[in-house]
Amino acid sequence: MSICKYSSYDIVIAGSGASGCAAAVQAGQEGLSVLLVEKADAVGGCGVFTEGLLGLQTAEAKAQGIEITPEEVFKEEAEFSKYKANLPILRNLINASNDTVEWLRNLGVSFDPITAMGHGKPVMQPYKGGGWAVINDALIPNAKKLGAEILTSTALVELHADEAGDIEGVTLRNESTGETEFIATRAVVVGTGGYINNEEMLREYTNYDIDRFVPLNHGHATGDGSRSMWSVGARKHRVGTLMVYGAFLKDSEQPTFAMMNHLTNAAAMQPLLWVNEKGLRFVNEDVVFNMVMAGNANLSQNKVFSILSQDNVNRLIEVGNFVGMGLAVRNGDKLDQLQHLIDGAVNGHKTYIQKANSLPELAEKLGVPADTLQKTIADYNHYAETQTDEQFGKPAEYLLKVEGGPFYGFVLSTCGFCSMGGVEVNTRNEVISEENGAICGLYATGNESSGMLVGDSYDYTNGGLAVSYSFYSGRNAATNAAAYLKERA
Repeated sequence: MSICKYSSYDIVIAGSGASGCAAAVQAGQEGLSVLLVEKADAVGGCGVFTEGLLGLQTAEAKAQGIEITPEEVFKEEAEFSKYKANLPILRNLINASNDTVEWLRNLGVSFDPITAMGHGKPVMQPYKGGGWAVINDALIPNAKKLGAEILTSTALVELHADEAGDIEGVTLRNESTGETEFIATRAVVVGTGGYINNEEMLREYTNYDIDRFVPLNHGHATGDGSRSMWSVGARKHRVGTLMVYGAFLKDSEQPTFAMMNHLTNAAAMQPLLWVNEKGLRFVNEDVVFNMVMAGNANLSQNKVFSILSQDNVNRLIEVGNFVGMGLAVRNGDKLDQLQHLIDGAVNGHKTYIQKANSLPELAEKLGVPADTLQKTIADYNHYAETQTDEQFGKPAEYLLKVEGGPFYGFVLSTCGFCSMGGVEVNTRNEVISEENGAICGLYATGNESSGMLVGDSYDYTNGGLAVSYSFYSGRNAATNAAAYLKERA
């Protein structure tokens, strides 16, 4: 029994996240016969977890009086990358911001007003219903309407190239039956989400402490696409770069996204007190307003704990947080679920939390020197009283005394949304070979090639840039694949 309806297609797209679905729609609009395959048992990939894309000079931005220009964002992103990003690709992406938004709008996507991430600029254009709605209510229906065949539980196993090195087909595998099948095609778009769920690849290619790392995604990004492209001669690029999302709580008994709640927001994302395994402060905790920097700071230590008193908890419940976590918890939200979640975690003996009636007891439970922790907190409380952080210069508004027990210590891990990169591409999203030429008919999109946008880390200041690249690169790959196939006809 065949896996697919036909034995050949103009274009095969592997991965049904934001980039794959965008490619499928654009390829259909270009008049191509399209096969879209997804390894998981449902479409969407990491795209369903996204909240919004870069919105520059959009209708919503103009209505809100926001005048931030592509030039401003490009300059900031180029500088953040230390000019290691591929600047033509970065500029093309940023210039296409409004066009990408309007393309999605024309497909039925609705948008909320422009917002900002943390202390970033108001440039993120949230979509109503989140990424799930964009993919399931807009992109997939439009792809089907344009004739795309869409298969779930179907994985890309191997790419095939002819003697000249041009793509001539793929091997696919039905994940339910194990059956494999060769499908002929001269154009393949790989948007399989990277390798953040492949522990072996993370240990080989990154410098992160993987034991303290939490992937914040669907669990299916295991590097299949990158490895298949490398096998036909693709040049590796930015392998080892991850989109770090700051500190997080690690609970092996819960799906990661279930921890996007008031407890994690309070414990891991507020500019309150952090100490290391020695019981010492090591950073200005308002680093949390830049999630990449917060993640880097966290991983600079062997262990990190956030320390909250009951007074601190009560403040977050009654007054509100200092910073949210995307759209899951908004800036300034009152964390009214916090005490319930803390009590549940303590009573459930979760390993990421310790509760104590005194600081010496808390130090013992956390395994840090009691004398050092008590002195750290005494000094910190003095800074709060004088409204001057003599150690790291944290703004006075974030200096809350750690007093009024019980006291809570939280073990902080670091999380990440995805890997960024794997292969090098050009401005047409064609994959570049080890010999420095394009591999004809092979295109990489989304996380597989987003290393072209960055240096050693992602910048959350301009929220939505990465998923903008997913939509943009998917469309760009499909458009250029159509042109390539027309030339070869």
